[in-house]
Amino acid sequence: MDHRSPITCPAPTPASPSRRPPRSSSYGVVVAIAAFLSGALCDALGCRKVMLIGLVSFLVFDALFIAVGLPSRTMHLLLLLYGMRGFGYPMFAYEFVAIIGDVFWGVMGDRIGWRNTLQWAATPITAIALVYIYVIPLVAGPNFLLIALGTSAVGIGLSAHVPTTPLITAHAHGETGNALAILNLGAGLGAFVGPAVVSALLGKEDTASGYVAAAMALAGLYVISFFLCFALKLPGNARVLDTAPAVSDDEAEPAAPIRA
Repeated sequence: MDHRSPITCPAPTPASPSRRPPRSSSYGVVVAIAAFLSGALCDALGCRKVMLIGLVSFLVFDALFIAVGLPSRTMHLLLLLYGMRGFGYPMFAYEFVAIIGDVFWGVMGDRIGWRNTLQWAATPITAIALVYIYVIPLVAGPNFLLIALGTSAVGIGLSAHVPTTPLITAHAHGETGNALAILNLGAGLGAFVGPAVVSALLGKEDTASGYVAAAMALAGLYVISFFLCFALKLPGNARVLDTAPAVSDDEAEPAAPIRA
């Protein structure tokens, strides 16, 4: 009888966050740059041309990533093509506003004020939903319906940020293109900073405390934005509807005579 122990291969261990390839970071850097350029290019070329450039570039680099990058199995080429996929995304997506949530919150912003929508709807809903997504599996277990409810709430909160664009451009004082460029830069940087923050908080070991810190940090960013909204002030809270009635020609004061 052969008493020799069978030869076993050690199970592969998942790579820690510090050893994972920085795909999200490379993608986020390109998204941030393209987001910054989209505002200025839209002002110079027009939104339709910028959207077309973004759509074509996304399709081209996506095809190159699948047809060339993946078969090559070269990390540097994969990172390059994966990151360049992010060049076209903001140029198309940031100018394309057509989903139901954006329309709803756009109407609400006109009725209750742009800053009120951001401060009292967008930031609280998103912050609470992010904490909810982390807490609900601990309380109710792997309940798909409850988790889907939380992710839907995050989408509702993010769509409530629609009044950000008119609110920022209202402070631009004629520099609309530059204002949109800065706004899109901030939005694009989230794709770069977000994965870096989560990886730093999780550390080398994916511990429960790391996930708590990541969830609370993301929610805390929206709490900070809640207080920053106090600095965004416009007359009448920028209500578009229910404004003062227009003065008729009969009620208007006569114009002063022009002197030679």
